[in-house]
Amino acid sequence: MTSAQESSDNIPLLIPQSRGFTDENKTGFWRFVRPCYENKTAPCSAACPVGEDISRIEMLVARGLFKQAWETILQENPFPSVCGRVCFHPCEKSCNRKDLDQPVSINRLERFIGDTAVQDDMIPALKLLPSTGKKIAVIGAGPAGLSMAWFATQLGYQCDVFEAQSSPGGLLRWGIPGYRLPDSVLSSEIRRIRNLGVNIQCDRPVDREFLASAGTSYDAVFVGCGHGRSLPMNVPGEDTALDGLEFLRNIRNGSAAPIHGEVAVIGGGNSAVDVARSLIRTGARPVIIYRRRKIDMPAFEHEIRTAVKEGIDIRELLSPVRIDSTDDGYVITLQKMKVSDTDTDGRARVIPESSNTRTMRFSRIFSAIGAEAEARWRPPYHLHDRSILHLSHCILQQVDLPIVYGGDLTNDVKSVTDAIASGKQAAMALDLLFKRGKTPSKRNLPHAGSETVLPCPWRFIWAENESSVPLMSWPFLKSIPIILCLPRGPSIPACLSRKASGPLQKPTTRFLFPRRFRKHSDVSTAGCATTATTAGCSVLKLPSKRIHPAAPSTWLTAKDAVSVWKNAPATPWP
Repeated sequence: MTSAQESSDNIPLLIPQSRGFTDENKTGFWRFVRPCYENKTAPCSAACPVGEDISRIEMLVARGLFKQAWETILQENPFPSVCGRVCFHPCEKSCNRKDLDQPVSINRLERFIGDTAVQDDMIPALKLLPSTGKKIAVIGAGPAGLSMAWFATQLGYQCDVFEAQSSPGGLLRWGIPGYRLPDSVLSSEIRRIRNLGVNIQCDRPVDREFLASAGTSYDAVFVGCGHGRSLPMNVPGEDTALDGLEFLRNIRNGSAAPIHGEVAVIGGGNSAVDVARSLIRTGARPVIIYRRRKIDMPAFEHEIRTAVKEGIDIRELLSPVRIDSTDDGYVITLQKMKVSDTDTDGRARVIPESSNTRTMRFSRIFSAIGAEAEARWRPPYHLHDRSILHLSHCILQQVDLPIVYGGDLTNDVKSVTDAIASGKQAAMALDLLFKRGKTPSKRNLPHAGSETVLPCPWRFIWAENESSVPLMSWPFLKSIPIILCLPRGPSIPACLSRKASGPLQKPTTRFLFPRRFRKHSDVSTAGCATTATTAGCSVLKLPSKRIHPAAPSTWLTAKDAVSVWKNAPATPWP
């Protein structure tokens, strides 16, 4: 035996072993963990309101294919640079990576891709469908209206956008401060939409008379004028408070007067936070006054954190009851509030705390408690009217001249990304309406186990039960919703167990639950809905009547929970 062999024999064969968990120690047990592939939509894409194929975008960026990644975004979202700056990125909250260390910074990645495309003067290779010869009038050149025109033009429709302001952009241009969204970035995105063939006419306000005569020139109208009128506080002296939305507009056009001293901002939404963050940049000391708790503020969480980091004071559980003008400023009387209960969404219900009031003195007071649409543009909410179809992000009024309401007029979440999703959904709904019509023919009803391929990018599966669902190989089609209708009351867990092998694995599968689940007024609290959500599927609320098997074809653009379908036909099952 050589000396080298003797030396090796003396080396102890010790195998390190970790007795902790991988949350603290990334070795040890971690070495035995292997990834498990599941064929379903990535949770980040499922959480994205516009349905971007985020996993594909990340893969393309990792390979240095920036143009292809940019074009992948444009298939679902015409504003990559804008959303990379102002989106509240719900995708990151759903990122699988967050359970290991931190979520992928998808928002910054999208901004990088959009800015790279602008810097390199990239031209997207978009596939436009042949012209249909139909024209659509779009009221409002905000994110909803411009997105609707972007997608409708690709589907073969000619779009004329009417904007009352001097420049297009809507909220993007006049409601978001320039430090968050520079004019150059927004202008480059809008220029791309114009280059696609969208006709944008500024300084062209429209009214109800326009709708009455639009049928002679247009085949449909999209209304996305947004919320442009501030809500009143309804307290004595409120006329001395400045309008927060008007202040943001003046900031953008350079006409805002300098403001100094301590300034009060009444409200807790994104506009209130934007006003406060704009004021601190002018040298003022803003104080946000909100009647509920800070955790109940409707502003996006990351915006609130940023405002606090910038030194903005937030006073909670205080409600203004009076504003008085003095020689050296304004005195606001505030009512102390207390939590009495919580709403279903977790926000606090507050009531006055007896007669406990206090006064504060400010150099200026801004009101930013919210906004609403003008009365003439409010969408119809007649649930029993069969001519009105309520979708998740828009409302379609099927009259002689189809009218679609979208954007902030119909969205529960008032965000730029949801407005884009609304415009996209409206374009898809009108395309389906023009190609399929309002009333499907009974002789064309799908039979059990059949697949109906519509003349547009949707698919509808009619299944007598879970065993009759065709187990075919589906082509990879991104963001194409599938409605799976199971009318006879099959076992929901049994259906979900087939996700790995059948069409239930489809990324955007929607469930129409059978009648026996109708007792749940809100299926989001039902056990079957919990199972579906866990399996990566979205859940639809239930109708008050049975659904005709052909009727779901008009709901294929619905995303997440939609309004209760009281306008569903009462025709019995065939």
